[in-house]
Amino acid sequence: MNCRLYTLLSCIEERILPGTTIISDLWASCNGIPNIPEMQFQHLTVNHTEHFVDPKTGANTQMIESLWASAKRRNKRECGTSRDLLDSYLCEFMWRRRLDDENPFEAI
Repeated sequence: MNCRLYTLLSCIEERILPGTTIISDLWASCNGIPNIPEMQFQHLTVNHTEHFVDPKTGANTQMIESLWASAKRRNKRECGTSRDLLDSYLCEFMWRRRLDDENPFEAI
């Protein structure tokens, strides 16, 4: 099995709830996603050479690509990125995003 595919499938099995809809582009490693029968994932794909939103399913990767770009931009601007602390950075990013415009100190 391809190392990237193995890593991706391991992450999915550990972190994604059964029955989740996974949307990806046609990256080769993503082709193995439906091969986890006990997890019952729905795997939708987008072929970016043809369209950005699949006309049949409405699947697109625009929201996650925008969210990921925002997380990377924040980390670079505020603290750089240490591999050891990446989980912590992402948790803080998601927490702050959920707060929207609330004062973070009032939400603690």
